Order: sequence, then structure tokens, then C-alpha cells
Amino acid sequence: MGLGPIEYLLQWRMALAKDELCSGLKSVLEIAYAVGFQSSSAFSSAFARDVGCPPTQFARRHSMGQSGSGRI
Repeated sequence: MGLGPIEYLLQWRMALAKDELCSGLKSVLEIAYAVGFQSSSAFSSAFARDVGCPPTQFARRHSMGQSGSGRI
């Protein structure tokens, strides 16, 4: 894959978080804990750095109710 173990783990966590955010079933705090972060602020910072926007903004843009475009 060309990624180190830490980078691979971060990418995997962000992929899981994106799926959860798109489903709209869990809060950002619940998702943060589920993907291995100790706080929602640490998760939000890492997510924004990796994805380019905060998790709440990502969720609004990619929610399941938005013309079926919930999956990434």
C-alpha cells in the first residue's frame, strides 16, 4: 500500500468515521470514541486535517438524505 502502520491506521479510522457520519446515527463524540480517539476535539482536529473540513460539516454535506449520495 505504500503507507506506514500509523498512517494506515489513521486512514482506516477516518474511513470508518466517514461512514458513521454519513449514516447520521451517532454523535461526533460517539464516533470519536468508536474509532479510537480519547476526545471529540482530538478527533475533530485529526478529521479536519485529513479530510479538509470538520466532521459536522462533512456530515451535513454527505448525509443519507441528500439525494442518495451518502456513501463515499
